[in-house]
Amino acid sequence: MKNTNLSLCKNLSAGGQGKTTLQIIKNYCDNLEKTNKYVLEIKVLNILYLYNIGICKIDIGEFEEGIKYLQEVIFKTEKSDLLYSYNVRALLNLASLFASTGKSKEASKLAVKLESEINYVELGVRSTAYRFYHLGKIFQYLEDLDKSLYYYRKAKEYRKNLHLDE
Repeated sequence: MKNTNLSLCKNLSAGGQGKTTLQIIKNYCDNLEKTNKYVLEIKVLNILYLYNIGICKIDIGEFEEGIKYLQEVIFKTEKSDLLYSYNVRALLNLASLFASTGKSKEASKLAVKLESEINYVELGVRSTAYRFYHLGKIFQYLEDLDKSLYYYRKAKEYRKNLHLDE
């Protein structure tokens, strides 16, 4: 990168070479765009890796390890608009795990966080339905049946309005 920047500066300061200078700038911008695209793809793959390993660890009963992976996903995606749906997924899975294993206090904290962001954070169609369903499941574990039923109905209504059941 440094050499490309250096040669670009030398060509520009040499009084301009017309087409050559413009071509160098275009090539530099194209390469920078490709590099940024690859960096983003690597970040997404890293998040997918951490999330999937966390879920697998939980599935095989290695809860503490799984929790660490999901917490890392949450940390790395908390301020990322592009990757935020993974943040929600990790939070939902952690809250479900905590609720199903009797860690009500931890589950309640995560459920409140997820609830408070419903109207403020746009997610894709599947992620939104997923969030409603899992909040219903979490509140069922927490024995808050009114909230549980509310979110199960919300998930069903959401699916129906999107014609996902047809």
